[in-house]
Amino acid sequence: MGLFGLEAFSLSFIPSLVSSVWILIFGAFDIPPENKASAAEALIQGTLSAIRATNSKVTYDPIRRDVINDKVVFPNIEIIIPSNQTAFNYNQECRGDYSENFVDKCSTKVSIEALSMNNIGLKENRKQNVELEISGFSVDLKNLLSNSDNSSMQILDPVIKLIGDGVLEGSIKTGVGYNLALDQFSFELSIALNKLTSISIKTKLSNIKYHNNTYSFDLDELEVVASDDGLRPFLDYQLQNTIGLELNSGVLLMVTAGIDEEKKGSLKDLKNIKAIANFIDGKNKRLLCKRNETIHLDFSNLGEDGYLENPISMMGVLCQEFTNSAY
Repeated sequence: MGLFGLEAFSLSFIPSLVSSVWILIFGAFDIPPENKASAAEALIQGTLSAIRATNSKVTYDPIRRDVINDKVVFPNIEIIIPSNQTAFNYNQECRGDYSENFVDKCSTKVSIEALSMNNIGLKENRKQNVELEISGFSVDLKNLLSNSDNSSMQILDPVIKLIGDGVLEGSIKTGVGYNLALDQFSFELSIALNKLTSISIKTKLSNIKYHNNTYSFDLDELEVVASDDGLRPFLDYQLQNTIGLELNSGVLLMVTAGIDEEKKGSLKDLKNIKAIANFIDGKNKRLLCKRNETIHLDFSNLGEDGYLENPISMMGVLCQEFTNSAY
């Protein structure tokens, strides 16, 4: 059993929902609103049914069509993931008896306040990006990891301590859109994990080409915002246990010193280095990476020139500016 005790959660749930968004983007021009809503509902219902096929229990309240806010909503989703009875540490006390209706007391409950498909075109003035939003999810990591393997327990045990009661809570929103006139794709992703971290990504791509078994495109805009809301102790712990170094800006300076000067990009600027260092050292809780000018990226050339071998070097290419600005 995987980390979430449910391989289908990653193999069918997320890809299917992404496919749902993709279909709605390219089908949003001429399909009647009633058909759009029905398509969104059917696609999400099919995905939840696929999870049921893995012996997990999935329930939700009646579906809502919110025409004013242009979305279809699946309220109060609950996914009960059964415990792994073959795990090395499986407790026989997990099995309830007759008086307890044979309940699986070590099962993991995943709760989602609302799963919605937004901006699908139920009203005339629809937004460009079709969004998939998971509002208010929670999962009990203690039960989840007790049903998994020992390595997962060891890696994420510090996270359980950071969030206190072992219940991970947060929200996720992702959106994709296509501007036919500009031949431009837009993508947004935001993930918030309470008491740990949040990250948001916004980008626009155009002139996408496939040649020589690789891709090239114009990166028109990019904005990435990362926030440390308590995750730093876990990262520091992992860094010390893997390479024996503390999490500080000395690591950044050591890595950037090994990059050829012509490949540093925006990392040549001391102001940008200082912003990244402030974030790594914990002096500022947020780091913003931003690009407002178009740059052409050809992954074949980037690979040949050695950029792809160093993620820090690619940061300097993709981001024109780093700051510690708030959202």
